[in-house]
Amino acid sequence: MRKSAVAVTFLLVVSGCGGNSDTTTVAPAATQAPTTTAALATTVIPTTAPETPSTPSPTAEPAASSETASSELDQAFVLAVKDFIATEWVGWPDGVILGECLATNASAIGDPAKQGVIDYGLEKVYDNISQFDSNSLSVVWDSCKTVDTSSKAEVAAEAVENRPDAPTFVPSTSSSPFSDGVETAFKAAVDAEFSAAAEKAGISVAVFANGSLWTYASGIASSIAEMTPNTPMLIRSTSKTFLSALILDQAEQGLFELGNSLQSVLSDHPDYPSLDTAIFNPAVSINEMLSMRSGLAPRDPLAAGASDVFSNIEWRPVDILKLSKAPWVEPGNFEYSDTNSVLLGLVAEHHGGNSLNVLYQDAFFNPLGITAGLGPQDGFPLNTARPYGDLTLLAEQSNLDISGFGDEIEAFHYLADPRDWYAGSTRLGWASAGMFTTAENVARWAYELYSPDGRAISPSNRTRLLNSVNAELVNVENRMQRYGYYITESEVVLGDQRVVTVYGHPGGGTNFISKLAYSPELDLAVSILTNSPMGYAGSCPDHSADKSQQLTPQLCIVQEIFAAYTGTTATSAIDPPTTTAKPAQDNTHSTELDGSEEAGSTSSVEDIKQFTAECSFNEDLVEISCTAVGYPSDSVLRWESTASWASNNGPFWNFVVNPELLESSTEVTVKECQGTDCSSLSVLVDTSAALGN
Repeated sequence: MRKSAVAVTFLLVVSGCGGNSDTTTVAPAATQAPTTTAALATTVIPTTAPETPSTPSPTAEPAASSETASSELDQAFVLAVKDFIATEWVGWPDGVILGECLATNASAIGDPAKQGVIDYGLEKVYDNISQFDSNSLSVVWDSCKTVDTSSKAEVAAEAVENRPDAPTFVPSTSSSPFSDGVETAFKAAVDAEFSAAAEKAGISVAVFANGSLWTYASGIASSIAEMTPNTPMLIRSTSKTFLSALILDQAEQGLFELGNSLQSVLSDHPDYPSLDTAIFNPAVSINEMLSMRSGLAPRDPLAAGASDVFSNIEWRPVDILKLSKAPWVEPGNFEYSDTNSVLLGLVAEHHGGNSLNVLYQDAFFNPLGITAGLGPQDGFPLNTARPYGDLTLLAEQSNLDISGFGDEIEAFHYLADPRDWYAGSTRLGWASAGMFTTAENVARWAYELYSPDGRAISPSNRTRLLNSVNAELVNVENRMQRYGYYITESEVVLGDQRVVTVYGHPGGGTNFISKLAYSPELDLAVSILTNSPMGYAGSCPDHSADKSQQLTPQLCIVQEIFAAYTGTTATSAIDPPTTTAKPAQDNTHSTELDGSEEAGSTSSVEDIKQFTAECSFNEDLVEISCTAVGYPSDSVLRWESTASWASNNGPFWNFVVNPELLESSTEVTVKECQGTDCSSLSVLVDTSAALGN
């Protein structure tokens, strides 16, 4: 392969030419040519173009061979080049432009070189013909690259002039503080974990509860700026919480239904015909994509062509999907895949009639008074925090002479403007991981989204969102959690063994970390943003008996903030008492919570007196089936049992008894919540018949 002619390309592209390459970097280029450039494709390169040092001209005159080339050979050469582009360089915009230029200038290339391309292709021709025979191809190749570079410079200059506006981040002036003692405890929790980090950059934390706000920052945003509460950062996959809220909102407006297929909601999109149905299942539904159970494979972040998407200033969302190569599998099993979010971003834009950043602005940012941006459709402020991390892996991938812990953007010293890095990074993330904002805005967003007092979505959509959580425990951010419509559900065990529920969605990538946590029992939201990974075990006490739930520093901070806040919150709001019914004579059991029993909530007797649950045990299947009735329509129901590690949301629960947890009687508990007002009841099920099996 002619490595000397395309050395720069190999630095920028993951096997960009479709051939074998040891380079696996997705390091960005400073500029990118447009995906289609008609002028370049028709430009005829003079045969007297200068030669590159790597291909010195021999004494003979290779240009003469092009003058005697037959039209038949030229036509065969052009067909070979176009076929090569279509099969090997289709995902590489620079390669498409280069190939079109070579085909246009076939008459300037010698017969042996053209025949070599026909026989071996553009990549292997230099390995199979002599340097003398390949010289004319090298001259035209390098001249085509010169024309391409000039075109890139013009497009890049235009892009700088048209850089999108960036949002301005300022602190909130309408919130009240927490008590001095609570805020002191919040700060101590953050400082304890952040100071324990051997390598770190900066951290920003916000806590919000019904009008009260606490913000705090420590460390550095860059080599020249301290981290402040107003420093914006990429929140990565926490971006998905905005997308699911928008999709639910659009479905509620009647624009589509959550059970609709991808084909039915996107078939009239102009880019839909370019999607390979072997990779993108046309029958997959919106709710399967929201639940990460679509069977659509995640793309390789170092896939060939990723560097071109990073650098393409004429980027379109569908460009991300062209990086997906793995075929789909049958929907049903959980697999975390950003492919789902990119497709849903296209759905939202198509049915919303606007770009995704504008849809967010109209639906959420403006009504809620939240400031945030979505790259690359929004511009990035110059004070956006820089990503810090171990540069060793980056050095290996990018062939850069760097090492140690440092700023990843500074490592790419050839970028003219750091904002180009953020724009490029979010061209690869967009709807799945492209948002940037501050911890304050994320905490307020979480409260508006999950709290019954929130205004982000309707009460019915909030119930739909919370009830979307599947009972199956799946691995998210290296912890076993439950997952729904871009929402995670887990628990945090406090020092006194009290358990609080945590809703949210983590974010992470390119050394940015986002931890979002909202507790319905406390009606409290916490956002933690860092610009370095801090990917190690936290220093706080791990109160959970399940060591697979090992706490990270960010989760340690959440735990300690919740613990500090519970000092001002009634115990009943965290650990409501339960009512247990006696087992019946057969294997069908029920209980009813009436007005004479303590509900542990402020719900009226009329609201809860008919709330009952019934469970039955199937001895053959060793399975318990439960149903709840008589609860208010806007309630959120949560099931747990002493015979299962799993849990479930909704009015029904069928589960197989875990043999390790099997006892003569099994307790099943269902908690009914309307916001922070919760009541719970338990049913004892006779499971003794299964002990002998």
